[in-house]
Amino acid sequence: MKRVLGAAAVLVLVLAGVGGGFALGRSMKPAAAPAAEKPEAPEAHPRVRVAKIRREVLQRRLVCFGVAQAQPANERILTARAAGVVSEVAHRKGDRVTRGEVLVTLDARPLVAARKKTEGALAEAEAELAKANSGVLESEIASLEVALAQARADAIQSARVLVRQRDLAEQGLISLRALQEAEATAEVTSLRACAAVLQLEKSRHGVQREERLRLEARRDQARADVDLARLQESFSVLRADIDATIAELDAVPGQAVDASNQLVRLVQPGAVDAVLYLAAENASRVALGAEVRLLAGTTELGRAKVEGMASAVSADGYRLLRASILDAPSPIAPGTPLTAQISLESVEALAVPRAAVVQDQDRTVILCLVREPDRDESKGPIEVVKKVPVRVLVRDGERVGIEAELPAQYYGVVVEGGYNLPDGTEVEVEQADER
Repeated sequence: MKRVLGAAAVLVLVLAGVGGGFALGRSMKPAAAPAAEKPEAPEAHPRVRVAKIRREVLQRRLVCFGVAQAQPANERILTARAAGVVSEVAHRKGDRVTRGEVLVTLDARPLVAARKKTEGALAEAEAELAKANSGVLESEIASLEVALAQARADAIQSARVLVRQRDLAEQGLISLRALQEAEATAEVTSLRACAAVLQLEKSRHGVQREERLRLEARRDQARADVDLARLQESFSVLRADIDATIAELDAVPGQAVDASNQLVRLVQPGAVDAVLYLAAENASRVALGAEVRLLAGTTELGRAKVEGMASAVSADGYRLLRASILDAPSPIAPGTPLTAQISLESVEALAVPRAAVVQDQDRTVILCLVREPDRDESKGPIEVVKKVPVRVLVRDGERVGIEAELPAQYYGVVVEGGYNLPDGTEVEVEQADER
């Protein structure tokens, strides 16, 4: 047992000596040089876009809504005017067209056939009239002249027989009855001669004129039928009758139409008004002739002028206001929904872009860029933003009129990148806006 404990003590002493040697060796090595310090990275600054602050005359405006509507005197509604089938549509809704330009074409084959039929009837009527005028009725007159000559000859012969019979009657050679028969025969032949004369005169001056009048009337009717057929055929082509814009187009190839179908609605350029719905309580604030800015959403369509206002108030509390459109970069189609900003009065104020005015908790502010006199020029285009409380006087489109105490050395206002920046933040100007 004692022998074992001794061996263990010797082992401990050996290990302790070895550990001390390692420690001594390590302590004798030279110390490592301290690591070199890295240069500090330049501080990153928010990048902002700025605009100028100017004093301008802005308009206080009243916002209302409405719709574009064509002026009645400058609108055309085109119908088919003839029954048929649409064969071609040459334009689309919104196209600009000139007077006489083809819009819609119908299948004209039935109308062409009807026109050719009436032209044939006219040719026949004109031929018959030409024959009558060339003397075709003279044969009838000749036969009446023969009948008249025969009647006169019979009358002369009857008169001669009557003279002879009277002489015989005086001599008592014939009976009274024979004399009376001779007198009756002479009277009848005389009347027949008179009738033949009247018949010939009537044929020459009456029957012939009536027949010609009948043929002339037939020719005139045939001409009218041809004119009507040609007019019907012309209805197969629907043309623009004014220089205008196609506001509505309701026709497709293969569609069957008749005279009651409205196919195209045309509106002359500049012949569209804005019909606005104005709350009745605001009517007294709007003056005739007031300038109106028209928008579709946020896109400005043009400018107009107040021309009239209805005196009646609708059941839902609105009065209709009509504004004539003065200028528009592109035609405004009837039926376009409109947002209208009506000018009420002019206000002179400091003007900034709408994007420059922001809310800072419970106050309205702008972020001005300030050049501090003692700033370090080595920082480059680094400026300081200063929050300035403002009072909004008027909003006129993308411009806002404000009242504010601007700091000294300001030279612009932040319009982008300034959201939630603390007062006094250093920023880098990315772009200057000339608005």
